[in-house]
Amino acid sequence: MTEQATTSVVETLGRLRKSWEAYALSGLGSGAADDEGGAAAAVPQPGLSEVKDWRGIGALTHAQIPACLPIQERLAARAASRAWCRATEHGPAKAAWLKALSEAGLLRIAAAAASEGSGLVASYTRQRYLGGGAGAKVFRGKPMEHGEMKVGGRIRFKQPVASFADGSAAALADCAPPTLQPDVVLTIYDMSSLTVFGSVPISGAKHGKSVQRPLTMTSLQAARISGVGERQACVAAMQKLVVVFSWQLGGSGDDELGNIGVREGNAEEVRWLEGGKDVLRSAAFVGAGCAAPVAVLLEGGRDGPVVEIYCKGGTQSATPYVLREVVSITKAKVPTSVPGVLHGGSVVLWANNGDRAIDFVRLQPPAALAGEEAGMGGTSTGVGAVFARARQAARKGRLRVSAESGAGLDLEASRWGYIVEEVEDDPGQPDIVAGDCIFSIGGQALHSLDEETIHWRFGRNIADGVEVTILPADHMKSILAADKGTSESNGPVVSQAAVHRGDQIKRQHFVFSARIEAWCVASIRDPPRLVAVTDNRLVLADMSDDGAITQEALVGVARAPWKRPVERLVLLDEASDVLLAGVARGVLLWRVPALVAPFGKASGDAELLAAVSMPARCNLVGASLGLSCSSNPLGWVAADCSGAGANTDGGFDVWHFFSGRNRPMIQLAPSRGGAGKKPGLKGDAVSQGFATVGISVDAIAAAMQAAVSAAGGPPGAGTQSTRSWLSKLRQDRMEPLYSAIEKAEPVCADAVRELRRWLRAEGRSAGFARQDGARSLIAWTEELRRLIVWPMQAAFQAEASDSDPEDLPTRESIAANARSTGAAAGTVPRGANQ
Repeated sequence: MTEQATTSVVETLGRLRKSWEAYALSGLGSGAADDEGGAAAAVPQPGLSEVKDWRGIGALTHAQIPACLPIQERLAARAASRAWCRATEHGPAKAAWLKALSEAGLLRIAAAAASEGSGLVASYTRQRYLGGGAGAKVFRGKPMEHGEMKVGGRIRFKQPVASFADGSAAALADCAPPTLQPDVVLTIYDMSSLTVFGSVPISGAKHGKSVQRPLTMTSLQAARISGVGERQACVAAMQKLVVVFSWQLGGSGDDELGNIGVREGNAEEVRWLEGGKDVLRSAAFVGAGCAAPVAVLLEGGRDGPVVEIYCKGGTQSATPYVLREVVSITKAKVPTSVPGVLHGGSVVLWANNGDRAIDFVRLQPPAALAGEEAGMGGTSTGVGAVFARARQAARKGRLRVSAESGAGLDLEASRWGYIVEEVEDDPGQPDIVAGDCIFSIGGQALHSLDEETIHWRFGRNIADGVEVTILPADHMKSILAADKGTSESNGPVVSQAAVHRGDQIKRQHFVFSARIEAWCVASIRDPPRLVAVTDNRLVLADMSDDGAITQEALVGVARAPWKRPVERLVLLDEASDVLLAGVARGVLLWRVPALVAPFGKASGDAELLAAVSMPARCNLVGASLGLSCSSNPLGWVAADCSGAGANTDGGFDVWHFFSGRNRPMIQLAPSRGGAGKKPGLKGDAVSQGFATVGISVDAIAAAMQAAVSAAGGPPGAGTQSTRSWLSKLRQDRMEPLYSAIEKAEPVCADAVRELRRWLRAEGRSAGFARQDGARSLIAWTEELRRLIVWPMQAAFQAEASDSDPEDLPTRESIAANARSTGAAAGTVPRGANQ
């Protein structure tokens, strides 16, 4: 007895989709395999991104999952994938779903990375890897190796280098002799082999050659880039200059040896202080990616500190940065010499080791960025900026809903939310008047969505007493007027004059119970979290608009034989639970689950992972921490030392943490210069078959789900029961299902044909794992046709023969066509009439 005789079509389809997810998580759709027959590599390959997405997520997404997650953590990745699928079933556009996700605390990093082109699941799994304890295992125990990065002219800073997710790091250096003008470059290091990838000269910036010795750097912050092989960037503030460095690590088609180096390096000037009393304090990216806006903090002016927001003048990468917004901050009540520091573009902090008090200011998303995220414009004078400013005036309210008259609201759906046209007396809405706009209900955003999704989301959340967020009527008039003006023109032109100046922000003041020894900030959190050591205790302080609230996470950060005080604190990542605490003679690596846990909720106990001693006659000055997420992860600690045994020419010490005998190398994208039908390129039949068949299966599943929700599932198994079930469906439910089945058959047949051709030709030179994956995909596709496609075709044909030919858009010989197509693909269509 066959499976189809005992199992309904719906159950069989569910089982096949689970098998498909297993193939996806194994990296079958990655198109990359090593030359020795190993498992599919987890490195994004050029050209594969051109393959159509599967389930709205690129095929590369699932290929990256095994690279940075142990098996037990892959369930979280599947959960993220299903969450994406559930959201898209209800109609939200990708940008709107990402915007909603970005409001969910720590997950905003996943949203930001996905919006910049990285896979959502890959970003989410990296966060889970770093914050779920798996990343901490890399640093448990003694370091495997100790080496020295020998570089000259490096400009010393509190952190030796800025680390990146692919295992590389960057630092500024002066390559010129002392007798010549400075020649400042950003040097990119391979932290695995302790070599230099290359450098990006600062001379590419307009005033890059105007910096003078002594060279002092006030900040160096890396852009948040999640994917391996993506373009990297960091922003540096030194003396009077703010510059953004960007580059690509990879091979060159002109390099016969295939060496990896810095490609397409670029230095773009953001700000140059011509004169005046303003002092440059720091700079940071606002958001993710190389093209994110840049925030610049200036102090010393008459009216107090100022944060300037600079954005790209257009959509092209070559366009310069222009000033788009100015945020003024109140002066401190008590004058102080403590400089402010920008963290992630979301918070400005004034703190100093040895003091008890701190000042901080939370920054709202820039008007330009808020408008772009909402998909409503790209300039500070456009409708997006008006909408962003109007959100700051939004108010909370409660909705009245009665069983007899409902909410009594006449609403009109718009891209801003529900615009209230009329409010009835029964039941009455004290918090809402005509002209207001409801742009969220029950915490669910209603803006930037299509009309169907707004109706669905509002209907699901409407209830008596539900909280709604309301844009006042007067602000809505401005939004609608700006929207009308934008639609009647080609869009406003960004210029230096188009600068938004908001109200002055009041700084918050907080006093700890003991003096601060060291501190760092997790700015990606919402609200940002200050991590500080006071009296040898690790204290977490969430910096909200209403002030700071604290909790104690660890007692005894520096323990015997290490002596207090703690002088440096460094986070592995702002989404990680790994923390470096530096003392005079060494560094301690802690895993602190409270770092990533919701505030006030119980978490696991802190664990001391490793302790590293400084070289003889050396004291710690600065430290950096990094981890490359790959199939064999590599963790590293870099330390700047002072003393008789310290390096004096700019070098620094590096300790490696890894498992196994051999130190893992950094995994990067291969050369872009090659072409042809190689594994990982568009010509790979396995990659194409994986994507195209997956799209067809998802179409069948979506249509089947809609049909089942309308008429229930098939009561039994076999063609007769399926035909009886089809006869109960309405025409609007039957046609999408018929169309999905009809389109799936040729797609599956072509995929099987191409996979078998690939096995006979290019597949012979592929690895054994890749060949086995192709055979598994063939078997799976044939099973899909035999158990789902052909029985459904036969049921549709039987239903069509009993109905008026005009009732069902079907061909007369669908079953015969199915059999001939299968024969052409080299298969026997058994079970079509079972």
